Amino acid sequence: MIIILKLVFISFCYNQGFNSNINEYEKVQFEIESIKNNREDESLYIFPNISKRRSISRLNLLNKFGNNLKLEPVFAFRYSNAGFELYPNITPSDLVWISPGFKFSGDLPIFYSFTSTWLHFWVDFYKHSSYSFQNKEINSFEKLFEFNPKYSIEYYRVDQSINAIEFDQSQGGIALLSPKFSLILGKMKLNLGPFFRDNLSISKSTPSFQQIRLNKKFLKNDKELLFTYIFGSLYSSILDSSLQSLYIDVNQNKRTPNLSRYIALHRFDFKFKSNFRIGFYEKIIFGGRDIPIEYLNPLMPFWSAQHSLGDLDNLIMGLDFTYIYKKSRLIGAFFMDEVDPYKIFDNKNRNWFGYQLGFSYLPLFFNDKLLFKSEYTKLDPRVYNHRYDINYPTHHNYNLGFFTGGHSQDIWFSLYYFFNDLMHINISYEKTIIGEQDISKQYNDEQIDFLKGNLNKRNVYTLEIFKKIPLNINMIFNIKSFETLNLGYKRNKFYETSISFLYNLHY
Repeated sequence: MIIILKLVFISFCYNQGFNSNINEYEKVQFEIESIKNNREDESLYIFPNISKRRSISRLNLLNKFGNNLKLEPVFAFRYSNAGFELYPNITPSDLVWISPGFKFSGDLPIFYSFTSTWLHFWVDFYKHSSYSFQNKEINSFEKLFEFNPKYSIEYYRVDQSINAIEFDQSQGGIALLSPKFSLILGKMKLNLGPFFRDNLSISKSTPSFQQIRLNKKFLKNDKELLFTYIFGSLYSSILDSSLQSLYIDVNQNKRTPNLSRYIALHRFDFKFKSNFRIGFYEKIIFGGRDIPIEYLNPLMPFWSAQHSLGDLDNLIMGLDFTYIYKKSRLIGAFFMDEVDPYKIFDNKNRNWFGYQLGFSYLPLFFNDKLLFKSEYTKLDPRVYNHRYDINYPTHHNYNLGFFTGGHSQDIWFSLYYFFNDLMHINISYEKTIIGEQDISKQYNDEQIDFLKGNLNKRNVYTLEIFKKIPLNINMIFNIKSFETLNLGYKRNKFYETSISFLYNLHY
């Protein structure tokens, strides 16, 4: 009996862990381990996910209550002479960005047999303040970080008296977790797909949103089937004037709520071998009315369901894959927007496509410390669009998928070198071209030439040094060279030097 209890305890300790925040270099290390072991790690295409690595507790203010309850402070200081591309009118200009906050999490184990099930709960809160001499030029209704996929913001306000932008971010929820099953109710960021730069279905450049997520894993030998279902609430940024009379205060000040927008997604990831995986998914965007019960059914084919509901909604189908061979990892993705499978090869159909292809390689003679990565994305001029505004695949005006939206092309090359566990370096190049989208031409079946007309362009060369310094602080030093066109920046060519000190924060 004692031996059984020990095995159960070991099983719980091994499986306990939930990745809701990891930085870019940690994910690169996961990829290096996957390539070395010839086995695709789940964290590379589904995130957040259950982790086999227990999170490292930094400064736990609740350590007297044991290891399963944590309250940790968060702090970050960042400086950039180009403003992190916060807003076109102030890019480039000096910007100081300060982020205090906290993380609270806990685990409640529930044992059965020789495996483990546990409840995990967490809250992350960050209060951000950025200070610049140029903040008076920012409109409080404009989208921030439009061309920088590393950051996204749900809400902010401009304090012109001190030239500051104030915003906050929060995530949290409760999860029932086990090695082969998870059910999560929470507000969190998602990243679905194998790409680092950004993914086509739901990507890390999108702000966090409230959702229910179900995962179920089926295993047999080295084969695996992973089913994922997500239902979430999105911020449409479309005012609901029918409710305006309900939001008038005693001073006759008015606020107008937004129309409701929702997303439902299900996907199947088939791992035919440890090094070969294909994932298929359907995603439906809808809103402005009661939630159809059909979309709450995790196994209901959304393509058929939306037909039965009158073809009111925005359906996207897609697939992605991973293949690891020797010292390399090949990834790809493809999706069709507003799918009509009966007319796939008809030039006047509504099957609008997006493509991605990526390659990672561990060169010989570097002792698995050097990783080369490249990714290419091409998006049709008509994707990530819809005839009805309520069905746009956006959240707080950020695209749910690839950050550029439709009619774009993105090329990214990156070289990561790990000197040791404490110091890493990254050299990268990114080239982004974004064209115009014309909704009237799109739905009149008129020709829209790819990357013709007025184009937005952004070329960035980056040297980044990541260093862990005392007190568990991550220091990130960046030197960037920008060449831009039609982005609304103060100058088309400029250099950025930035430095960040991050404590218990991943970006």
